[in-house]
Amino acid sequence: DRLKTLVDLRPRRIDSSPDAPATSFMIDATPLGSGIRLIDADVDHGVSVAGGASVTYDLGGQYKSFLCTAGVPADALPLGAAVFVVQADGKELFRSPPRTSVDDALPISIDTTGAKTLSRHVEPAKGTGLPISGVFGDPMLVKAAP
Repeated sequence: DRLKTLVDLRPRRIDSSPDAPATSFMIDATPLGSGIRLIDADVDHGVSVAGGASVTYDLGGQYKSFLCTAGVPADALPLGAAVFVVQADGKELFRSPPRTSVDDALPISIDTTGAKTLSRHVEPAKGTGLPISGVFGDPMLVKAAP
């Protein structure tokens, strides 16, 4: 009752870079048509974001935590790297090291107490050139106690 999956929430805003594919946000698939399977992580559902894009959700101060596993889809060629960024109310709370499809998925746990918005970005790692899609696997919000 206190868990809410981001798969069920409608984003408030989706922003793309000119290099991102036309579909910059997908549920249980990636913008380039690959699956959401990650190396070393079981993912039931996922929200994928194209490289250079961001997705923002309204939280309304209702949630105390954001949990997920992040990584580049395992079936993507390791030709580029992605950096995963999570912000609450415009403040950066998490930034991953560059990840490729052969790197293990990263567990993410962020305190979102009182946050009005949550944004997730996938940025191309510097010097890698290609915008790589990223998956936020099983993204969950934990409601604050009433």
